[in-house]
Amino acid sequence: MSVEQLARCEFKYAIQPETLDRIRRELARYCVVDRTGVCDSDGYYTIDSLYFDTPNLDLFRESDEERSVRRKLRVRTYPDTPASSVKIEVKRRIHELILKTSLVVPYQGWQSWLAPGFDGSVLKPESREALATFVTLQRHLHAEPKILVRYSRVAFHSSIDNYVRITFDRRMAYQPMRSLTLDAVPHRWTPLDSARWIGDAGSLLMEVKFRNRAPLWVGDLIRRNGLVRQGFSKFGTAIRISSREIVRCWDLAPAWPSARSEVSKWIF
Repeated sequence: MSVEQLARCEFKYAIQPETLDRIRRELARYCVVDRTGVCDSDGYYTIDSLYFDTPNLDLFRESDEERSVRRKLRVRTYPDTPASSVKIEVKRRIHELILKTSLVVPYQGWQSWLAPGFDGSVLKPESREALATFVTLQRHLHAEPKILVRYSRVAFHSSIDNYVRITFDRRMAYQPMRSLTLDAVPHRWTPLDSARWIGDAGSLLMEVKFRNRAPLWVGDLIRRNGLVRQGFSKFGTAIRISSREIVRCWDLAPAWPSARSEVSKWIF
């Protein structure tokens, strides 16, 4: 197990597939592909994130109302990667600054780390603190699983700067989930990347992530391609879609697990 601490800024842009091809050619001058787990021939890998929220959707409302301080509780994994790990993560936004605290644990039995009575005394102090950050907030808010989000990502990191990371997400989808599980049901996926939700600018989500200040070449790349910054939350959009249904969709979600491999066959 390990602990990841990160402080950075994140800017988001909706783009078209043809714009991605042009941007990728430009990025070759500054970046290399950041391969995480099992990737396809274009460098894409799959991410599953289970988001928690309160019965009154307080964490969603923090984002929807654009409050200066926002929080997310999620559990993340890479389902296409054998023996994948799980990140138990708290993400905070304070104005423009993003703070992430993640505890990386084995996939097998990851739920036990969040169970009442888990003995954290055997952990190293930094691991114990990271786990407590998630569990304390989750129990204080009475937050429970609400939404499982899946998408395919290709990532690049700068080869000339201290820290610049640029990612592109496609095939974004969600399904309601009220169980503490990362196992999905194939036929329950709902797309998140239609023009109705992500906007007319494109069906792909580009994120530029950097510390302190973005390098000049990043600003030049954004201007040359006519990109306009926008706000888009996969979790928030999934909640908005769900709220349009008469019955809260997570009440319809299954309480039983299904094979992880079947999910991949359906959507990818």
